[in-house]
Amino acid sequence: MDRTDVEELAVKLGMLAAGLKDLGERLTRQTERSQTELARTANALASTAEASARQATSDLMSHAGKAILASTQAVTADLEHVIVDASSTVTRASTGLEEKIHALKRLHALSVWKALLATGGALLAIAAATCTIGWSTYTYREDTAWAGELHEARIRGSLRPCPEGGVCVYVNKRWHRLAR
Repeated sequence: MDRTDVEELAVKLGMLAAGLKDLGERLTRQTERSQTELARTANALASTAEASARQATSDLMSHAGKAILASTQAVTADLEHVIVDASSTVTRASTGLEEKIHALKRLHALSVWKALLATGGALLAIAAATCTIGWSTYTYREDTAWAGELHEARIRGSLRPCPEGGVCVYVNKRWHRLAR
C-alpha cells in the first residue's frame, strides 16, 4: 500500500464520517420537527373537538325540549367516542414516533462509533505505513553508505577477503574489516 492509497483511504474515511454525522443530525432534526408538529396538531384537534362539542351541546339544549335533549346526549356521546378514538390514535402515533426517535438516536450513535473506529483504523494503518517507510529509508541509507565504501575501495584496488570472513579494505597502512 503506497502513500497515495493511504491518503485516499483517509480522505474517504473522513468523508464517510462527515456524511454519517450529517445524516444522523438531519434525521434527529426531522424527527423532532415531526414530533412537535404531531403534538401541536393533536392539541388543536382536541381543542377544536372539545369546543365543537360544547357549542353543539349548548345550542341544542337551549332550543330543544326533552326529545331534542335525548338526541343531543346521543350526539354528544358519539362525539365523545370519536374524540376518545382520535385521542387514542394520537397517543399511539406519538408513542410510535417516540420509539422511532429512540431508534434513530441509537442508529446515529452507532454510526458515530463506526466512523470513529474506521478513523482509528485508518490512523493505525497510516502510522504503520509511516514506520515501515522510515525503517526502509534508514536501511537503504546504511546499504548505500556500505556500497559507497566498497566502491571507493574497489577503485583504489585495496579490497581482499578477511581471514574471519567478509571483506577487508587497506586504509592508513592497516587492513580493516568492512561492516556488514
